Amino acid sequence: MDIGDIARHCWNQRLRLPFHNKEGWVHDTFKKDWFDAIRADHWVKGRECSGWYWFELDLALDDIRSLKRPIDLPGGGCDFGKVATTNIEIFSDYLCQHKSQLNVVYNGHEKNVLARIRSHFAVDNPLTGALGITRYPLSASQWHVSVYVMKHLENDQTLSADDKDKILRLSRSKTGRSAVEQMWRTIYGWPVLCKE
Repeated sequence: MDIGDIARHCWNQRLRLPFHNKEGWVHDTFKKDWFDAIRADHWVKGRECSGWYWFELDLALDDIRSLKRPIDLPGGGCDFGKVATTNIEIFSDYLCQHKSQLNVVYNGHEKNVLARIRSHFAVDNPLTGALGITRYPLSASQWHVSVYVMKHLENDQTLSADDKDKILRLSRSKTGRSAVEQMWRTIYGWPVLCKE
């Protein structure tokens, strides 16, 4: 299993969860109580939470590009319209929406994936770069978050012990996680809201 195989496997075996598609943001989204209500068996902490994540938004690229920066967006928040405009110019046919017809607008990795997706939702720390999803008038749009964390390896019957060990080693290293993240982008396209 090479890094491309691992990127494909993590994507194909990810846990995909819908959120919102209704008026107004639910502010406990991605907290433990939220997971308990939807998928309590997938709330993890510590080393089992290392891995990769993806945000999907069912919104046309032109609509994302037309979004204005919210006045209350913290310094580390993402200016959706500006980033989308830049990436559409740079990547064109290599964006996820064109290359693989996926609505993935952002992907990343972290040693604590669940805490990281929460930071993208709420942007509680102005020093941390994050999407700032709740600052945009997009609560009625269909969103999904997908995660592949080390807890998934426990019940994965499709992998050999050697392949599980490879994924585990990569997930525990920032460099390893980054390699899988970049390979995913090479295979499926650049997410329109990713800056680097």
